[in-house]
Amino acid sequence: MSAVDHSLHAHKQGDAKHSHSKKVSNQNLLLIALVLTLGFSGVEGAAAYFANSLALISDAGHMVTDAAALGLALLAQIISRRHHQNIPLDLEEQKLWQHLLIALRC
Repeated sequence: MSAVDHSLHAHKQGDAKHSHSKKVSNQNLLLIALVLTLGFSGVEGAAAYFANSLALISDAGHMVTDAAALGLALLAQIISRRHHQNIPLDLEEQKLWQHLLIALRC
């Protein structure tokens, strides 16, 4: 028996009719998760208001913080993609980053 086993995913002549590329990007998945999380937190917050339930209100707030984390992850992916594609920032984006960095230093 050989040391390398190619039987699990071998491409023989003419049988490689599929692609190894992703059809759905991670950014799209994060965006879907973000929208769903915010949607469910809104519904849960409304239900909590009508039911006068402190437990539901706190869970809705927790879901909003989860959505904020998903938003930050999405922002990080967008920044990383722009950096790797060497897309320069325009003047407004440069000013925004300068203000953000100044705010984070405080």
